Amino acid sequence: MKILSLYSLKGGVGKSTASVNLAYASALRGSRTLLVDLDPLGSSSFCLQVHARKSHGPDALIKGGKALTKQARATDYPFLDVLPPSAAYRDLESMIEEKKHSSHRLEKSLGTLEGVYDLVVIDTPPTMGLIGKNVLISCDLLVVPVIPTVLAIQAYEQLLEQVEGFGLDRRKVHPFISMMDQRKRLHRSVADALKNREEALHTTIPYRSEIEQMTVHMQPLAVQKPKGVGSQAFTALFSELGVLLGM
Repeated sequence: MKILSLYSLKGGVGKSTASVNLAYASALRGSRTLLVDLDPLGSSSFCLQVHARKSHGPDALIKGGKALTKQARATDYPFLDVLPPSAAYRDLESMIEEKKHSSHRLEKSLGTLEGVYDLVVIDTPPTMGLIGKNVLISCDLLVVPVIPTVLAIQAYEQLLEQVEGFGLDRRKVHPFISMMDQRKRLHRSVADALKNREEALHTTIPYRSEIEQMTVHMQPLAVQKPKGVGSQAFTALFSELGVLLGM
């Protein structure tokens, strides 16, 4: 089992959109996939029309195993399940902090899913507290959507500093260009500079209305518009990540 996390210190960069489309691309290949929606906004779950059970709380995510799989919800798509967020997740960080080896709690919990899923995709909240550290430790790859602007690059640099501050391997961190507008000279310039970095992914996700409309149609792009530019871009991005993950 592999764990892929989508993360950004900035909101509104297309993180949840990428989480949904990458998870769907995995399921479309026949891999048993779980999308863990840790973002309190629940955008990934909303796009897949999944709601948490009334009994769902942070205990399931902390305990793992049957407690976790019981709260995972099937989607309309084969091989794709979602663990939606809970309003009680506001207590998640403090509950993790009370546990032994608190920085590895998520790693231990998700490890109990070995043999149940082939890939876990985590849509991570834009915060670098104990939950963020848990995500960094547990994942095989940390994938960072970056809008090609100067401030977004600064936020990415801050993320790398925090990764190193935690004593973690920054080689698991891979940025990709998100919401690229080819008409903007600044976008083109910043994107070219980022892509020259060794850790950067080659695939670019463009700024397209079809991607924005995902929240209206509440479907992955490959279902909504399979031959569209956005769908093809996310398919290419997953293929690139699949090589890194050995899938």
